[in-house]
Amino acid sequence: MNDIKRENNGKKKIAVLCNGLGVVQRGAETFAIEFEKHLKNDFDIQLFGVKDTNTKTRNQIKLPWRNGRAYLESYYFGKHLYKYHMLDEFDIILNNAGFPGSYWCNKQRKRTGTPFINRARGGGREEKISILFKPNHTVFLTQFHCEKTTKKSNTSVIPNAIDINITKEKSTIIESFEPPYFLSTSALVSFKRIPLLIDAVKQYGRGTLIQTSTGNLKDEIIDYGKKHLGDRFQYLGIIKKEELDKLYNSCDIFLLASKREAFGVVYLEAMSHNLPVITESDERRKEIVGSAGYLLDCRNKRDFSGLIEETLNKNWKDIPKRQVEKFSWNNIKEQYKKLIEEIQ
Repeated sequence: MNDIKRENNGKKKIAVLCNGLGVVQRGAETFAIEFEKHLKNDFDIQLFGVKDTNTKTRNQIKLPWRNGRAYLESYYFGKHLYKYHMLDEFDIILNNAGFPGSYWCNKQRKRTGTPFINRARGGGREEKISILFKPNHTVFLTQFHCEKTTKKSNTSVIPNAIDINITKEKSTIIESFEPPYFLSTSALVSFKRIPLLIDAVKQYGRGTLIQTSTGNLKDEIIDYGKKHLGDRFQYLGIIKKEELDKLYNSCDIFLLASKREAFGVVYLEAMSHNLPVITESDERRKEIVGSAGYLLDCRNKRDFSGLIEETLNKNWKDIPKRQVEKFSWNNIKEQYKKLIEEIQ
């Protein structure tokens, strides 16, 4: 069957499942787009998102649990692809749609023999469920995540990646703000713990915390920031990538106090602009940030503000840039090429 599928140009045909495409733009969705961009010369790649089906998006599902809405979205998305035979002519399926996607990939394999690779994207629980459907291979984002989740041999550790050829332009937006500049770019939701950043900058006593993006706690966070920092808290909302790159170039430290991160592409973005990082300490983030910043318990305001001072005073040279080279798409795409060619 595989010979028939590839008879047109000799390239393997790969279906990439990512239900959130066209609905949200976070790590999983960014990966899918970048994967197609960087490997399209080697494989025939087609991306599938929920908007390629007639199923409901998470924004249309009436359920108070946010993750539950995403799981249901993924389940009905995968069901549609399976029911209407949309995956029958592919050599490999790369599942980037969580454990509901794994369920339908397993059914697809039983029907057509098509192998599937499951790409981890959650904090561990999703992958433990996905493994029950016996993917041909599982890709984890960090070594810690892999070892914590499974002891099976059909696994790889391939982290998220980034293009590191970037602009050197600086932002004019922040020229009227009080220096030094601290950048936070993350969803304004509870587990990102943005008030901890506000508290730390307040404790430090000078400088401006610049916050981008949006989320369900936007109004509360803006109010908290203005109450505790006044004009030293500046909310810029959702901004284009080009302007965000300029902000990275213009700021002094990147801050992120989230309680958890499956990976955190924003760390790569910051380090690619040679920006040091201060963030919560855990094993995943130690792998990603390395020596390009400091990790701590962000709930400790005194330690946090002390690390701000230490970070500002340190000569970082090109340490962040050297760290992010490990995550360059030039390197990561070769790992995916090797893996895909080996899957039968």
